[in-house]
Amino acid sequence: MGIEIEESKLHTIFERNKQIKSTDMEKSSGTGLATLKDIFEDLDGDIKCQSTVGKDLRLQ
Repeated sequence: MGIEIEESKLHTIFERNKQIKSTDMEKSSGTGLATLKDIFEDLDGDIKCQSTVGKDLRLQ
């Protein structure tokens, strides 16, 4: 479980240096999920996200 992200912003979370504004993530560089996606793709994998506003963010 993680922070909630509006569905309209989900397409940006795997972009390098993109940050979703949240009080919990003020010190984020915006590179973590982009790096994770690169690793998954290098291993012929895939990563997807789903967010429920008011509840959570899930990566699978």
